[in-house]
Amino acid sequence: MLSILPPGNELNGREFATLTWVAIGFGYALIKPGTAIAVGRLLRTLASRWIAGPLLGMLVWIAAVVLIARRTDLWTPDLIKDSAEWFVLSATLLYINITKAYTTPRYFRRAVIDNLKLTAFLIFYANLFVFPYPVELVVVLLTTLLAGCSVIGEFRPDARAAKSLCDWLLGGIAVLLLGFSTQQITTHWSTMDFAHQVRLLVLPVWLTAALVPYLYAWSFFGSYQMTFHRIRFFAPQRILRRSTRVAIMLILNFRVRAVAEIRPPWLQRFATAGTFQQALAVSLAYLDEWRSSDHTAGLEKGGSTAVVPAIPIPGIREILRREREAANSESAQREA
Repeated sequence: MLSILPPGNELNGREFATLTWVAIGFGYALIKPGTAIAVGRLLRTLASRWIAGPLLGMLVWIAAVVLIARRTDLWTPDLIKDSAEWFVLSATLLYINITKAYTTPRYFRRAVIDNLKLTAFLIFYANLFVFPYPVELVVVLLTTLLAGCSVIGEFRPDARAAKSLCDWLLGGIAVLLLGFSTQQITTHWSTMDFAHQVRLLVLPVWLTAALVPYLYAWSFFGSYQMTFHRIRFFAPQRILRRSTRVAIMLILNFRVRAVAEIRPPWLQRFATAGTFQQALAVSLAYLDEWRSSDHTAGLEKGGSTAVVPAIPIPGIREILRREREAANSESAQREA
């Protein structure tokens, strides 16, 4: 690890092995034709204000939370590396999957609870002690290949036998890792820093809980922003009245899922509301229907629902144009 970081932030053998395979895979991908161009386009997309902006804001938010935790000794400088890993692997993934907040009941609550499950504790326990770097190179590669085969086998009925074998092998590796950690804990019991280990165990729990308000605020903004775009597409002269926006926010307020699930014919009804009273009436009618409808049934049965992106994605105008044409076509068919 770089010397500028405080002691306790050194990379262990498993982390070095993971970075090694990531570097090898990335290097192999770069030498393939067209990959460099695709990576360049991806980087330009990530640099846009609607992606880089929220991620930078999330980083500032977490930094402020960490500073507060530092004053209470909940966070110490020897957790810099682990905090960075959490941000890259967990926080970024939560942001990418933020649209699930519109389709998954209690999404943010589940994100926090997942860190309290037995699986999370077993992963922490298995990472307390690791094998030397050469052994970890083999372990990381083997577990990655087995996990990939298991995931593929989940979607291929003819590969169920291979999936079962991969799951058994993964279970055996897990037992091996847990057994090794147990043996090392027994051997080094007197020298272990238990205060540090407790902080490390609860780190993803309170960091995720602290991130939830930021993600919820962004999902709140994104759902209203994109829903207003969709309504405006059906409005005369593409102008959405301020009174309509105020009425929707007044009635639906913090119901992010209700806002995200507004679709035809309600989009047209909101777009044609001429006064604040009419917009209020439409909002109340929509909320009443949304409450009475089983809007989770389709999700539980594997169905789909209209999802408003958390960010204004490229090509949104074309998507909205097609949506309007489809809605007009259905309306003409009903009238016919």
